[in-house]
Amino acid sequence: MPVTTIHTFTLFTLMVFGMHAVAGPEQFVAGDLIEGYGPIARVDAPRPPAGAAMKVMFNVTHGADEGQYNRSFDNGASYMNLQYWAGVPADKIHVASIVSGPAHRDILNDQGFGSTNPSAPLVKALLAKGAKFYLCGQSAAYRDVSADDGIKGVEIAMSGSTTATLLHQQGYALSPF
Repeated sequence: MPVTTIHTFTLFTLMVFGMHAVAGPEQFVAGDLIEGYGPIARVDAPRPPAGAAMKVMFNVTHGADEGQYNRSFDNGASYMNLQYWAGVPADKIHVASIVSGPAHRDILNDQGFGSTNPSAPLVKALLAKGAKFYLCGQSAAYRDVSADDGIKGVEIAMSGSTTATLLHQQGYALSPF
């Protein structure tokens, strides 16, 4: 195709398909599954097919900013809220967060954290709706973190890489977000 045809086709595609998915910040609303977290935009777009099991894993390595909850965990909440809004039953929505590196602090209980952990309410809300949290055992060993230091329900895995491999074999997709 000539360059002008490619540009015209690209512009047309963006106009026809891209405009429907545009949402400004004011269009994001709280979800109905993980209340108080994971805002979503209710866009007019194809939804998952009926009966689909939605399985996603997040690799969380960046820790929260001081005094804030870990925004990477909010991605899991948004995913769950969006799928639920789209008609996927809660028992068909599977989210796993593999936590390592500096993010390890964000899954610690208040005693292990050393004060009130700002991420704890979100982690507990996600766990209550079936999300899984796996702390990389190698990170835990390096940082002298024990199972008693974690929020109840957080599992220590042999390693983050091993966990990702096993979750992939169970049908989980790795989210790039």
